[in-house]
Amino acid sequence: NQHDFKKRVERLNLKHSNNADVMWMNARLETSQMNYDRAIDQLNKLKKEVTNSQVILDLAINIWRSGNKQAAISELENLIRDNDRDSRALMLLAQYYKQNNQQEKSRSAYRKLEVLLPNQPVVLNNLAWSLIDVSPQEGLQFAVRASELLPENPMILDTLGGLYLASGDKEKALQVFIQAA
Repeated sequence: NQHDFKKRVERLNLKHSNNADVMWMNARLETSQMNYDRAIDQLNKLKKEVTNSQVILDLAINIWRSGNKQAAISELENLIRDNDRDSRALMLLAQYYKQNNQQEKSRSAYRKLEVLLPNQPVVLNNLAWSLIDVSPQEGLQFAVRASELLPENPMILDTLGGLYLASGDKEKALQVFIQAA
């Protein structure tokens, strides 16, 4: 349990506070206790010691949760600048862009993800939804592909129905919405 984990980490800190694994455990513990600023401090120290994309991902998540959305986005942008094939970082960045009302950047990140993961239904679905207001016909193509991969998924069917509706096919939209329900 968390109490036992906390005690073990405290004992490790007494002798090994500068050990990368101990810093990682400290950061995880602070995150689990919603002490985001302390987790950020630990992760920033760790970032200087190891080059590991998971450290940056955890750092970005904690920065986002602490309320500094643009700094979290910047961490991810820097990570992707160094490794533009990191699909986990791109996925998180696309989501953060979307939540931060940066729709074009979100679409761009999902387009990059679609190239890296062309058969990943969540990527296809999110890309499709990101196109509903700007290019529903194009979005429909991605939604159809996603629904072929996961034909019974209600979230994908909801996106597909929304895109049929946005494309003017009300009958097809109704059929898909009924199937989703």
